[in-house]
Amino acid sequence: MTIADFADAVFASAHRSAICETATIVRYVGPSIKLRIDLYVGGFVEAYFNPESGNISYALIRDEERVYAVDNAGGWHYHPVGMPEMHVPLAFPVSFDEFLHEVERIQP
Repeated sequence: MTIADFADAVFASAHRSAICETATIVRYVGPSIKLRIDLYVGGFVEAYFNPESGNISYALIRDEERVYAVDNAGGWHYHPVGMPEMHVPLAFPVSFDEFLHEVERIQP
């Protein structure tokens, strides 16, 4: 996957979602990209990709704190709502679209 593929997938998912407001590129330096999607329901989502290392991460941020996240550093895992420091292993990769559907589900 290229950076362009990743960004296209994130922007397309955000565009389809009823909770997503503005999607922007926060940083595109060297081999990595970081995207931010502001949410109508409060907070924002960050998506990060580095094709050289293969690192991918998605995080729901509210009040400057990570509320829920998924990443593949050390293998795919998620950080549950209410326990963002915990690592729960996953047996499969997670797309941004799947992550965003979960964020939609956990919204208050």
